[in-house]
Amino acid sequence: MQKKYCPKCKETKSSEYFGKDKRSKSGLQVYCKSCRKKYRQANKETIAINQKAYRQANKETIATQEKRWRQANKEGFAAQQKSYYESNKDVFKRRHMSSTPENIVYLTKRLTSRRADRAFEEAFERAMNDVGYVVEARDGWVVKVHENGEIERIERLEAQQDSSNFSWSTLG
Repeated sequence: MQKKYCPKCKETKSSEYFGKDKRSKSGLQVYCKSCRKKYRQANKETIAINQKAYRQANKETIATQEKRWRQANKEGFAAQQKSYYESNKDVFKRRHMSSTPENIVYLTKRLTSRRADRAFEEAFERAMNDVGYVVEARDGWVVKVHENGEIERIERLEAQQDSSNFSWSTLG
């Protein structure tokens, strides 16, 4: 059994008391699990603020990563969703059986969003198959995303302060 020193609590502990970290030489995290837990509890609000800021700043990247993961793990993801549904069937039934105005609005938005997402994905696939690339707006640029994953910047988007100055001719 491997032993490791935790510089926070200044104790030498068995490796089972440390989390994994494939980036480190030892393959273990620097601080033991109990010290990391104490830190997270003491800094809960700061951590939440930092995580929220990161998610806001990296929305597109996170969405892309999540989409890739779901596509790569379709079967496992579907099984996970089915398992969740089976264990929470009563909640789903109550939500869908309710005909309150709020629920109708919720369901309408959800269905519309799903259909739009599906239509966008189908259009994306058709364009990729027909032309070999699609044009998107990403990180302030109009880009071509090629079949092989290559991204080619076409034009920088300019943020316009006043929509009354908008002109289609400025788009190229």
